[in-house]
Amino acid sequence: MANYFFDQMTQANADAFVDGTDTIIFRTGSASLATVIFNPLTFNSAPSVTLSYLGNSVTFANDGAAIRGLTNSLIFPDSSKLYVGVTGNDNITGTAGSDGLFGGAGDDTLTGGSGGNDLLQGNQGNDSLVASTGLNTIFGGQGDDSITLSGAGHSATATNFAQGNLGNDTIVGSTNADTILGGQGDDNISGGANTASSDFLDGNLGNDTVSAAGNTFGGDTIAGEDGDDSLTGGSGGDSLNGGNGDDTIVGGAGNDTISAGAGNDQVSGGAGNDTVDLGAGVNTFTSSGAGHDTVTGGNDGNTITLTGHSGDVVTTGTGNDSVLGGLGGDTINVSDGSNTVTDTGALGDTIVGGAGANSITTGAGDDNISVGAGNNTILSGTGSDTISAGAGNDLITGSGLISVGGGTDTITSASTSTITGGAGGDSITAHGGHDLITLSGGNNTFVETSGNDTVVTGAGNDTFTLSGNGANNLNLGDGSNTATETGTGGDTIVGGNGGNVIDTHAASGSDSISTGSGADTITTGGGTDIISAGGGNDQITFTGQGAVQGGDGNDTISAGSVGSLIDGGTGADSINGSTSASGDTITGGTGDDVIAGHGGADLLTGGGGNDTFQFATTDSVVSAGQTGITTITDWTSSDSLKIGAIGAGSYHADTLTASNFSAAVSVADTAINGAGTHHDDTYVAVQVGTNVIVFADTNADHDITATDTAIILTGKSLTDVLASDFI
Repeated sequence: MANYFFDQMTQANADAFVDGTDTIIFRTGSASLATVIFNPLTFNSAPSVTLSYLGNSVTFANDGAAIRGLTNSLIFPDSSKLYVGVTGNDNITGTAGSDGLFGGAGDDTLTGGSGGNDLLQGNQGNDSLVASTGLNTIFGGQGDDSITLSGAGHSATATNFAQGNLGNDTIVGSTNADTILGGQGDDNISGGANTASSDFLDGNLGNDTVSAAGNTFGGDTIAGEDGDDSLTGGSGGDSLNGGNGDDTIVGGAGNDTISAGAGNDQVSGGAGNDTVDLGAGVNTFTSSGAGHDTVTGGNDGNTITLTGHSGDVVTTGTGNDSVLGGLGGDTINVSDGSNTVTDTGALGDTIVGGAGANSITTGAGDDNISVGAGNNTILSGTGSDTISAGAGNDLITGSGLISVGGGTDTITSASTSTITGGAGGDSITAHGGHDLITLSGGNNTFVETSGNDTVVTGAGNDTFTLSGNGANNLNLGDGSNTATETGTGGDTIVGGNGGNVIDTHAASGSDSISTGSGADTITTGGGTDIISAGGGNDQITFTGQGAVQGGDGNDTISAGSVGSLIDGGTGADSINGSTSASGDTITGGTGDDVIAGHGGADLLTGGGGNDTFQFATTDSVVSAGQTGITTITDWTSSDSLKIGAIGAGSYHADTLTASNFSAAVSVADTAINGAGTHHDDTYVAVQVGTNVIVFADTNADHDITATDTAIILTGKSLTDVLASDFI
């Protein structure tokens, strides 16, 4: 019988060692410090077992038969057990010391002892490895092993290590801080019900299921690495890393940090303020908790759903992403892909789109939306939103503060908004509220259905349609603009220096219209309108009562059936008064004007030019009396008078006077009907005080009767009327 101290043992001693007769003494440490290597059969050597301990190694031949199985030949100072398994199914339980239990080729059951820091290794077979009290280290082997770190009497302060190695292993952690590695198979790892410590759980290779759901303390590190893994965090703040593969990750209730890694992953943050990096791949993220999540997507296109009540932050890459916001005030930043963002919550969201074609829909909150140069579709909700679009051709529906870039944009405002158009030709529809709209140099289209809107345009050729009942304010800029109004509101329209077409004839409001130096066409409706045209040759037609200033051009002005105030301006104007009995007040200005008062008690002032006053034979008739006929205030002998088609006729100057209008009618009738110089004349003039009344025998019956024409020239004498004045 021989006793060997292992630290001095040689290979020759190992070859000579006989189990049951000889003894190997380990002078320090415990069995858990030993390393056992099973050397398989090869073409050059028989199977053997190599035992290493604290720097010394020897190999036992014959597959290590001398040290296998239950042997009392291996002695440690702490009475711990070193067990080297046999080819069968071993069932071994350790001692109170720090044991080293190594399974063999069978389906072994190895259980750590009631004390000490044990080392368990399953090796071949489908083994069951159970830790007990102490700092335990467990290695599975080649089979599908079951590893349990939560043995009875387990210390609350110990830290354990387990690795499944090959095979599809099932590993259950303890209530302490465990470090668990899965290995190459498809492993199922559960971290245990920790309340005061954190676990490190790593699936390694294979399609692993790794869960720390029972841990209420938090701080777990959970990794899937390669493979299509399923990771679940606990109720604390965990760190989860999916690695490569198509992973399913559930964060749990804490403030988790999640890195999905490469692959097409499905991620759920759970409750808590989670930080999520989806990584590469086509990923899906769902936040169902109440925390403030921060989500970063990769470049391959993500689907992100936020359902919590807190404000989340989402940033995506260049892929085509789909983001559904939650009920909180979310911040969503999508990059240059063609993205879809829907956030129908009632709180204000911040949404930033890149240069791609984005589709954005928001809810009732006051949202802040900005997009890049793509062709975007933005449907904002009922809140007062801030929307900024880039150079693309955008379709925008919303209200609030809206600005677009250089594209051809379509904007619809549902309530009070401030809209700034870009350089392109924009189409804007305002359905309500008091909007402030500024348009740039493109050819824009604006449609108003209700509300009191203010519109300022640029140099483009813009088209405006106003159909609401509000009081709108349009500043048309210098382009050739078209404005049409059909509503009942009183609008203010200011045209620039371009040639504008302004039509309010179907409207009933009292409008104010002014234009610049262009040649404008203005047609107004039934309200009491104020029109001031600029320096161009303008065409002005109005049917209601109004005040018209023609400006500097050669204007054509036509009134309707209601008495109006008309000033032709400095050009050579053509003015047609209304047919109202109440009469018009018309001033021709400094040009050579043609003024037609038509019916009623008109007050006509020719101005500084050689003016022509013309009447129909039914205008300013004698039967209207002195207060119902037309008065010319500044007649000069260089002016002309044209009445119907009677032409120049005949007129002989004579001194005919009367004391009043009735007497003047009688004097004129006697002169034309008598045998004097006025017999058979077409025109006759009578001095009545400081005025001259000109009569015309429009029906050529040699009488001045009720149907003939009478016109008052104020402040004039008979010498101011010449035969050449009648044309």
